[in-house]
Amino acid sequence: MKTRLYKVTEIATNKVRIIEATSVATAMKHIADTTHTCTVIGGVDAVNLIAEGVKLESAVAKDAEL
Repeated sequence: MKTRLYKVTEIATNKVRIIEATSVATAMKHIADTTHTCTVIGGVDAVNLIAEGVKLESAVAKDAEL
């Protein structure tokens, strides 16, 4: 499988990383796997987090672009 080098810049800090990957999505997944966790939450947890001020974000339209 062909790989490419990707320059990934963290928006908040301007930190740059060079990632060898087969696609942009794979490069971003690599970054996310080293910096974030993601789990499914229930409605009650979501409501509690929103009540604490956490903003609900939607990636639905972005998924269609991949």
